Amino acid sequence: MREHSALDSLLAPGGIRPLYQPLYALTNGDPRLFAFECLSRGPQGTNFEKAPVLFEYVRLKRQEALVDRLCIATALEQLPAMSNETKVCVNVHASTLARDPGFIDFLARAIQKADLSPARVIVDVIQHAPAHDGDGFALAVQRLRALGVAIALDDIGVGGSNFKMLLDVSPDYLKLDRCIVDGCSEDSKRCAVIESLVQLATRLHSTVVAEGIETDDDLVIVQSLGVRLVQGFLLAHPLEGRKLAEAWPTLSPSSAA
Repeated sequence: MREHSALDSLLAPGGIRPLYQPLYALTNGDPRLFAFECLSRGPQGTNFEKAPVLFEYVRLKRQEALVDRLCIATALEQLPAMSNETKVCVNVHASTLARDPGFIDFLARAIQKADLSPARVIVDVIQHAPAHDGDGFALAVQRLRALGVAIALDDIGVGGSNFKMLLDVSPDYLKLDRCIVDGCSEDSKRCAVIESLVQLATRLHSTVVAEGIETDDDLVIVQSLGVRLVQGFLLAHPLEGRKLAEAWPTLSPSSAA
C-alpha cells in the first residue's frame, strides 16, 4: 500500500474492520460475560491489519480524531444485538478528546443510532502522548460524565496513562496493560504492582481490568490479588461481528476461544 494513498484506503468503505473481544467478570462460579471491547483493524493483507501499525500510522499523521470517529461508528453500526446487561467498550485517544470539540456530540449520536443506553457504554481513553490542550481534555471528560457513559483508562503501566491522568479523569475502570499481567504467576514484582493497583483503584472507587490473560496460572493469580474483570486470549479471542452473533447468547470462555 503506497503511503500517499494509505489514509484514503483506511477511510474507504471496508477500510476499518471491527472486531469484538469479550471481557469477563470473575464471580464465585464460572467467568461471566461482562462487556465487549470494540477493536479495529485495517484492510486485510496489509500491514494495517496489525493494530499497533495501524494506530502508530494514524498518530504519526495526526489523524486520531478522524479515525477514532470512523472506528467507533463502524463498530457500533455492526454490533450484533445482545443482552441489555452487556456493556460495550469503545476506544478514543486522549488527543481526540482534547482537540475535537464535536466528538462528544458525535458519540452521543452514534450511541443513540446503535440503540444503546449510555449507561452501557465504557469509553476507554488511550494516551500515547500528552493531550496538549488540557482545558479541552478536561471539558471533554466533564461532557462524557454528563452524557452518562463510564470512563476507563487504557494501557495502565505504559504510555501516558500515569498518575496525573488518574487525577484528571477519575476513571471508573483501570485497564492494566498485558506487560504487567502476562507472566505474573511467575513474577513476584508483577504481583506486587497488580496488588498495589487494585488497592489504589479501591481508594479511587475504580475497578481494575486485567488485560492479556493467556494462562490459567495468571488467571488464578490476578483473581487472588483482587482483580474482578479480565480479558485475554485464554478466555476469548477478538471476534468478527458475524461470529459474535453466532456465539451469542451462549458465549462462554470455552465457546469464544
